[in-house]
Amino acid sequence: MTIPTARARSTERFSIKMSYVLFPVFFLVLVQFFAAALSIFGLPFALLLILSSVISLISAKMMTDSITHVISWKQSLYMLVAASLTTLLFLLRINWHINDYICPTGLLGLVTQVADGTFPVSFLSFPEFPMNYHQGFIFVAGSLSYIFSILPSIAIKITYGILFFLVNITAMLYLLSVRNKYYVLIPLLFVGISSFSTKWFLDISFYNYINIFEQGVSNSWPLSFLLILLFLFMIEHYTASVRKILQVSLLILASATINATVFSILILSILIIFLHQKYYARTFNATYLPTYISAAILIWLIPHFIPSAFLHGIMYDTPQYGIRILETPLFKYCKHMVRYLLLSGPIALLGLWLAYCSLKRKNADVLTVLSAMLCVSFFFPVIFIFKNIDMWDNLHKFATANMFISILLALLFLAKPAFTRKITFALVLCVLLSLPATYDFMRYRLSFDFSNHVYPDEQIADVVSFLQSSDTKVLIPFENDDGGKCEEYGYSAIAQHAGITLRYSYFSNFLLDETFEAETDKAQHWAQDAQLRNEILENLQDDEFLLIKKEYGDEFHTRITTNEHQSKNRSIIEFNNYLLY
Repeated sequence: MTIPTARARSTERFSIKMSYVLFPVFFLVLVQFFAAALSIFGLPFALLLILSSVISLISAKMMTDSITHVISWKQSLYMLVAASLTTLLFLLRINWHINDYICPTGLLGLVTQVADGTFPVSFLSFPEFPMNYHQGFIFVAGSLSYIFSILPSIAIKITYGILFFLVNITAMLYLLSVRNKYYVLIPLLFVGISSFSTKWFLDISFYNYINIFEQGVSNSWPLSFLLILLFLFMIEHYTASVRKILQVSLLILASATINATVFSILILSILIIFLHQKYYARTFNATYLPTYISAAILIWLIPHFIPSAFLHGIMYDTPQYGIRILETPLFKYCKHMVRYLLLSGPIALLGLWLAYCSLKRKNADVLTVLSAMLCVSFFFPVIFIFKNIDMWDNLHKFATANMFISILLALLFLAKPAFTRKITFALVLCVLLSLPATYDFMRYRLSFDFSNHVYPDEQIADVVSFLQSSDTKVLIPFENDDGGKCEEYGYSAIAQHAGITLRYSYFSNFLLDETFEAETDKAQHWAQDAQLRNEILENLQDDEFLLIKKEYGDEFHTRITTNEHQSKNRSIIEFNNYLLY
């Protein structure tokens, strides 16, 4: 029997089980899904939060039981320092801008709904029905605000920071679990590798490049990155059994309420892996085929009935698929593909080469899984198009997935002696080609103003304060102003800071029924339509206010006095830049 040395005993004494660190990560990924699933029963929010938390704690414990790896105190220290430094830089990035904060989805307003005890969340203009949108991050951030009674705006920042820190930690843990000594490169590559689409090559304004660092400030991606990493952990410890099949299926289902793109990638990747194992590697075990089929059916059906981007109902249109080359003129197709390649960056090309090297092997492992995911992610927008979804969403989400998966593939292959020199050269080249984007990020996209995106702009602070202290439930903007929807001092920002429904303020790109959207678009211009104007003014409720920019005050006064039906006897409340009627 071998007697452990004093040094070995000391190392073991200060080691940490990976499962302890991964447990809260599994919990965060799962709790949002169970909350979405339970929300269909109309439970009070407090009860919904408790039940989803309990179920998630049990599920997280079951999933981490098979993870037996340990990390030394030195490895823990290296990870903590690397992740902390990167996260501090990330917090400065959050201060500069938060994606979709005011528009088009209105992240602040959605998180405010959860903070007020409402879930699932709804479009800002339509509280009558849940929105067909991924609600995972929204639930987590809103629950943080609800539990600790902090401002939703602060909860958003804290949640982003925590999740980005966990993404770095979880990625490093995964590399350590496969004995990869390059784990500390993860934070550096997340920051230092960007897409190749800076304005020097193709100017697409705000979206001149993307990287993992940038997409960490987009509500669907931090949890998506975590879920992909947890998926790899489960596959690494996969043994064909009913329990493991159900656990992996649960993770895929959890992605449906986090990110529709990642959900689709995972499903199609599973199909490729199945075909690879059955017809190429010839390692597929058909014993559990009924379980696989049952799980696949549930994975496909469940997201259509719970709050997710796949939610079905009479109010929603279904995505319209098409073959891109058949639906798009050749010149436009080539333009989109150039933009897509630039967004994906050279790291994606490296990833595709590594995926090819992996898939041509007959053994099936995590590299096969990652390679299948990259192939699906990269080629899907090349072949297919969502005709009724914004072109940006057709491209950039897949490009983000390409970059993340490619970085993981590169680091896994870096540990293989036959690839070390080639991968090192390729990664250095990717970092060098990203320098213009890195300069842009460091120079223009960092802010030390930690109060930014926390409090309402001074132009609207007075009206927000009044509305928060009143019983107002609904705001109706007098003048349709598309620009005002996205201004942090516009009427949309007022409603979201105050946690109030804002009628007639909807962006028509979220797959609502076309007839309904047409009616809504017409209603947005109610102030110019005498019939609609009369109807709204006549039926204005006690908990409803008309929101009027001062510049439209005279016009409003003229129209109200010439109205065929005199509205209720109301006074106009005046603020610095707005009027309330």
